[in-house]
Amino acid sequence: MSEDRLANCLKGGRLKNKTVKGVLNHNPDVTVRNYRILWTGLGAQLARDVPFSGICWSTLEPIRRCVFGLVTDRTSSTSVLGANFCAGFVAGSLAAAVTCPLDVVKTRRQIEKDPSRALKMTTRMTLAEIWRDGGMKGMFTGVGPRVARAGPSVGIVILEHGLSDGGVKISSTRVEASLRVWISKLNEVK
Repeated sequence: MSEDRLANCLKGGRLKNKTVKGVLNHNPDVTVRNYRILWTGLGAQLARDVPFSGICWSTLEPIRRCVFGLVTDRTSSTSVLGANFCAGFVAGSLAAAVTCPLDVVKTRRQIEKDPSRALKMTTRMTLAEIWRDGGMKGMFTGVGPRVARAGPSVGIVILEHGLSDGGVKISSTRVEASLRVWISKLNEVK
């Protein structure tokens, strides 16, 4: 079955079994090439995630030391948790912004509608195409939402890690009290 025919069957809803296994097993002439289409964008995904992790984790500790240096009460578990969250937030935001062009590449490759073109695309070719079509603006399409998601996510992971690894001993009543203080301060800002 050709990629075009498979795509048309999926789009037109003519196949009764719409699971991946069902679609691929439904036709006796399915080739290895059709299976490859399922992994479109994997290289771009790895090209984005490996630098993201490298940037995030290599900047986390220097940022944490810098933020912790600004903290006046270093014995307070709230201060330690706040410094951990802030450091994770900044490191995640920085890594997300820097790797945004690779995220655009991953998305472009994964949404390519022409299966034969999708199989021929490389990360380098896609980067060149994005640059040609949109320049710097095209490379950083979606940077705002990406940073807005990644910063808090990494901050929460680092915050939770500080709680779970035993580095911060804190009782539930102190957590509740700290949350009440933070919420009251947020309400004052409004």
